[in-house]
Amino acid sequence: MKLQFIITAAMLLCLGVPAQARHIDFDTHFSDTTLRLNYIFSGNAACQHIAVSNYCKSAHWWGKRHRLAQVPVEGNGQLTMRLHRTGEVIYRNSFSTLFQEWLTSPEAQVASRAFENVFLVPMPVDTVDITVDLRDSRHRVAASLTHQVVPSDILTRNTDAAGTAPHVVVQRAADSLRCIHIAYVAEGYTQAEMATFLADVDKANEALFAHEPFKSNRNKFSIVAVTAPSAQSGTSEPGNGVWRNTLLQSHFDTFYSDRYLTTLALNRLHDVLAGIPYEHIIVLVNSSKYGGGGILNSYDLSSTHHKAFAQVIVHEFGHRRRTLPIPATWSLGSPTSPRWHISRASGSSSSPATLPCPRRSTRLGSTVPASTRAPATASRACIAPIPTAACAPMPCPTFAPCAARP
Repeated sequence: MKLQFIITAAMLLCLGVPAQARHIDFDTHFSDTTLRLNYIFSGNAACQHIAVSNYCKSAHWWGKRHRLAQVPVEGNGQLTMRLHRTGEVIYRNSFSTLFQEWLTSPEAQVASRAFENVFLVPMPVDTVDITVDLRDSRHRVAASLTHQVVPSDILTRNTDAAGTAPHVVVQRAADSLRCIHIAYVAEGYTQAEMATFLADVDKANEALFAHEPFKSNRNKFSIVAVTAPSAQSGTSEPGNGVWRNTLLQSHFDTFYSDRYLTTLALNRLHDVLAGIPYEHIIVLVNSSKYGGGGILNSYDLSSTHHKAFAQVIVHEFGHRRRTLPIPATWSLGSPTSPRWHISRASGSSSSPATLPCPRRSTRLGSTVPASTRAPATASRACIAPIPTAACAPMPCPTFAPCAARP
């Protein structure tokens, strides 16, 4: 019941149901154009960095037009748009990212990585300042970037010029301006397999709309299926030495968790969707192996030919609409506080925290056998300071040595 209430609240926000809030008029502050903000999030467990990669734009805005400065659910990041001349907040949204999930892994204690991240916002009429905040498990700001966007910037790439990927309208909403736009994207389907993809879309769609609050609000959803083909069929399985050349370069074994199936190619994903009506993305992966993932305000992804496929689609759409990504690779504590269980080294309370030998667990199911190989970049026990209130943060970017346990 609680899940249904939260999802319903998020739907009402997207559909513009009135509420007691300061009104921000869409037509006053925005044009009917999508501004795509491409970022690079990088760093390690000690410090994180945000950088702008580039900007893109395309005709029409398919997101919310009401309650623009409010978010229905808090993620572990937030984007805020302010008018440059007055500082007034005119748009806000929340998100979660694979990068922040990776920060909870042992690898983040001993290495730095960079991840693509893409956010869609309506194109402002005036110059704005956009602030992107990344937050830790206690909702404290861990990294922040404020940058200026000028709507007339000639270096903002127009993605409409590249043309539109082939797509099929699956379902039309009663009102295209007051609805939720979903795009299913084919991953690992060759041109010869597109009929199979469309059948998988129908199965996923019927599973989604078999549940409330979607069932009774079906006419408020506009849905398309993007039939862009892959060069090879299937998806990559690094743990088995299998690599496929697919549209989005998806793969299992994300963060060394065998069933965690994701794509890191977010720029490519949004390039494929350019010119197509979409706000929410569901990637269907042509594989019979059980796996998938859902990331708040980013995308849902699921393999399609496992017997639990339909249930996974509904499950992951719930993650994307209402919750933080569930850390994938290791066993964690409270789901509301995605942190590592930490055991103190023997001695005083000021001793460095020690990562215990972790229990391997899958993204969506049972424990991985002990014979499954561990990450090459992280030992089974690393002695390194962990940034908590009781433990001083690790210096950035220098890492403490990692002591391997026999």
